[in-house]
Amino acid sequence: MNTLNHFATPQLELLHRGKVRDSYRAPSGERLIVVTDRLSAFDSVLETPVAHKGAVLNGLAAFWFDKTQHIIPNHVIALLDPNVTLAKEAEPIRVEMIVRNYLTGSMWRGYQQGQRTFSG
Repeated sequence: MNTLNHFATPQLELLHRGKVRDSYRAPSGERLIVVTDRLSAFDSVLETPVAHKGAVLNGLAAFWFDKTQHIIPNHVIALLDPNVTLAKEAEPIRVEMIVRNYLTGSMWRGYQQGQRTFSG
């Protein structure tokens, strides 16, 4: 099965290689974001890539960026390939959060009582 585990091109400058995405400088100054089939879990990249994972991830991101562009402009210019997005340079807003599907136990009881800060 074909997988995109590694992407390399001598024509473009590599800006960043992450656990799943690689960023390159496009000749026009935009950023080329390549979403690979590498699998990341628990802050590690696992040995075996998952076929079409990058295309699915890229497609999901493109879907939601398209659906929310009327709310706020985003960086997406075009999808050049199922795994590749051409994007405007942007300054990232660094936020990390964990979203849970449900609350149970003492957190749920605290939330019902108006508490909104848990675990510091």
